[in-house]
Amino acid sequence: MKKIALFFVVILFFFADFVMAQQDTVLHQLDGVRITAKERNETILTTTSLQIIEKEHFKELPAIQLSDVLKLFSGVVIRDYGGVGGMKTVSIRGFGAQHTAVAYDGIAVSDCQTGQIDLGKFSLNNLKQISLNSGTPVDIFLPARLFASAGVININTLKPIFKSNKPCNLRVNLTGGSFGLLNPSILLENRICKVKSDSMPFISSSLNINYLQSNGNYPFTIYYGNAGDSTSQERRANSDVRTLSAEENLYFNFRSRGQMNMKFYYFQSERGLPGAVVLYNTHARQRLADLNAFGQVHYINYSSSKVVYQLNAKFNFASQHYIDPDYLNDERNLENLYSQREYYLSNTVMYLPHRRVSLSLSNDLMYNNMSANLTDFSKPSRWTVYTALSLLWNPKHLTLRAGLLHTGVANRTEKGAAGKNISRFSPAVGLLVQPLLSEDCVSFLL
Repeated sequence: MKKIALFFVVILFFFADFVMAQQDTVLHQLDGVRITAKERNETILTTTSLQIIEKEHFKELPAIQLSDVLKLFSGVVIRDYGGVGGMKTVSIRGFGAQHTAVAYDGIAVSDCQTGQIDLGKFSLNNLKQISLNSGTPVDIFLPARLFASAGVININTLKPIFKSNKPCNLRVNLTGGSFGLLNPSILLENRICKVKSDSMPFISSSLNINYLQSNGNYPFTIYYGNAGDSTSQERRANSDVRTLSAEENLYFNFRSRGQMNMKFYYFQSERGLPGAVVLYNTHARQRLADLNAFGQVHYINYSSSKVVYQLNAKFNFASQHYIDPDYLNDERNLENLYSQREYYLSNTVMYLPHRRVSLSLSNDLMYNNMSANLTDFSKPSRWTVYTALSLLWNPKHLTLRAGLLHTGVANRTEKGAAGKNISRFSPAVGLLVQPLLSEDCVSFLL
């Protein structure tokens, strides 16, 4: 029995050697594999209050506009002027809306006429993340303009993600509701250029178009006299709204050297102003039309491990047209047209001498002017310079953030007296103490 077993072992070895001697080496080129995964949510320790809502939560909320999502943040007051399609402003912890900055993909949104940003013009269709920072922003690698507000709302849009065999993505959405609400939107993403060499960037684009309309003729009851007197059922008149927004983004990824984003945005709206019901009169014919268009460039260069550079540039144009065909003047008509323009340039440099120490210097230059069809309008203009120096030190149990902001303002007018010029320094210090390194431990914010 042992001889038979030994015989089979010898035959097996000879067969294996024979097979290995006869087999040639064959090379197969395997296809590339793309691995995608969601970012891991990590605990963020900051010296100020920071609240974040990701796009995954948008679908779980009964939200149509950006203001519907912002209502979930603590310490926020949303002022709604006109329901769907109406103006929406936000204030933080009792400060007015003019003290809240809104950054759209890293660059501030502005309105030099009112100082308040209408959040109703932004769609949720292409948003990735919304964050609210109460106080000085957490990130020091920002334009100096964002350090001049009591709070900052950061709105980040989606960047295209493509599969290897799918150079185009298309998403269409349709929302409807009561009182003639119709809200179609389309998001088209296109891969323009693949990365073929170190000298060629990866280029992609996205186009988002959003339309919203509503007649707003909701019912209400008019009471004639005191309780028990007659009533009538009426419908709100002249409360219709139509808005159209379009946004085009171009993304350039230079791999290890940097990236650039170019954005072109257009928004227009036309709505009725229903007014108050006075002496049972529901008649109203006032109209308001808004137009806003801007183009901006955001560029980051991180080719050096110690120094990171950021450039931001923007041009913004906005106009507002008010019509009252029942105005009590000789013409029985009133038309007011306001136009404003902004030119903006920002440079930011961050130096990283140590993995726990960061220094940044940011300088912003901004020019605004405004015109109107009014008689003897002053036609104001303003030069504004922001300079911010920031330090972030993050040892194991501490997070220290210190900053100094200088604001310089020069006002001019063609007619009348201009406002006072301003030169002001604003220091800020924040300290976070974490006694234990566990994520569940209590931290002290000073």
